[in-house]
Amino acid sequence: MVIGVKLYLKRNIKILGISLAAFFILSVLYAGELYIAYVLRGREVDFITKVRYDLWAWMPWAFFVPIIIWLGQRFSLSRREWLIPVVIHSAASVFFPVLQSFITYVYIDIYCGGNDWNLSTFGTFLFGTFFLMIFTYWIIIAIVYIVEYQKKYREHELNTSQMEAKLAQAQMKNLKAQLQPHFLFNTLHTISGLMFKDVLSANKMIAQLSNLLRFSLDRTEEHEVELSKELEFVDLYLNIQKTRFKGKLDIVTEIESGTLNAKVPSLLLQPLVENAIVHGISPHKQAGEIKIISTIKDDMLKIEIHDNGKGMESKNIDGVLCGLGIKNTLERLKQLYQENYRFNLEDSDLGGLMVVVELPLMIE
Repeated sequence: MVIGVKLYLKRNIKILGISLAAFFILSVLYAGELYIAYVLRGREVDFITKVRYDLWAWMPWAFFVPIIIWLGQRFSLSRREWLIPVVIHSAASVFFPVLQSFITYVYIDIYCGGNDWNLSTFGTFLFGTFFLMIFTYWIIIAIVYIVEYQKKYREHELNTSQMEAKLAQAQMKNLKAQLQPHFLFNTLHTISGLMFKDVLSANKMIAQLSNLLRFSLDRTEEHEVELSKELEFVDLYLNIQKTRFKGKLDIVTEIESGTLNAKVPSLLLQPLVENAIVHGISPHKQAGEIKIISTIKDDMLKIEIHDNGKGMESKNIDGVLCGLGIKNTLERLKQLYQENYRFNLEDSDLGGLMVVVELPLMIE
C-alpha cells in the first residue's frame, strides 16, 4: 500500500501540485461566493468554516486528476472506437462524484457530527452537488483531450518541418553535386584543347585542377562557407583560366575586410565567374578582365562579379540564364534564403556584364 502511494506520487507529483493549487483556488473562490450570498441574505456564516468545508468538497478532485488523465489517454474517443471509451468515461463520471461525496460526507460527520449514516441522508447530500461534479469530470477530460491534441499537433508540425528540412538538404546536395562535375568537365575540355597545342600549359592546368579537386573534396558536406574560403576556391579555378588565356586574363578583387567571415553558399562564385568567362570573355579576342567586389549594405552581403565582355546583349543574357551553373545557383539561393535575397544582371563599368548577388549578412 505504502509503495503504491509513493509510486503514485512520484509519477504524478507535478500534475498533483498543479491540481492542488487549482482546486485550492477554486475552493476559496466558491466559498467566498457562497459567503457573500449568505451575508446579503442576512445569514451569519463563518468564512473559515465555509472555506474548510469547500476544501473537503473540492480537494479530493486534485487527487483524482492524475487518474482521470490516465483514463483520458488510455481510453481516447475516436471515430472508429468510441463505444468502450464512452461507457468507461460515463461510469467514471458517476464513480468519482460518488467517491468525492462520500469523502466529504465522512469529513462532515467527523468534524461536525450528527449524521446517522443512512442512505437517505447520504443520497440527499450526494445529489446536492452530483451534476456539478459530473460536469467537473467531463471538463477535466476535455482539458486532457485539448492538451493531447495540441501535443500531437506540435509533434506533427515538428515531424513535417524535419521532413521538409531533410528534403531541402537532399535537394541542396543534388544541386551541388550537379555543379561539381559541371566545372570539372568544362576544365577537362579546356585541357583537352590545349593538349596538342601547348603541352606545358596543359600539364600545368592538370596540376592546378588537382589542387582544385582536392580543395573541393574537403568541403563536400558544407552548404555554406565563409566568403574567404569561397574566394580561395575561386582563386584556384581562376589560376587554371589564367594558364588557358596565357596572361590575357586579369583578376581584380575589392573585398571589404568585414565580409571575409560572412557565410555564403558553397560553390556560389565559381559558376558565376565561369559564366563571365564563357559568355563575356571567351567569344572576344581582347584581353579579359574579371572584377570581384564584396561590400556590406543594409545588413546584406553584396557581391558583384564584373567582366569586360559585350554586356547586356539579349542573346548573350539568354545563354547566361539558361546555363546549368546559373540555374542551379538560383535554385540553391531560393532553397537557402526563400525570398530574402537578390540576384540581378546589370551593365558593368568595365563595359560588360555585372552579376549582383545580395544575401543576408551572417557572420559567426
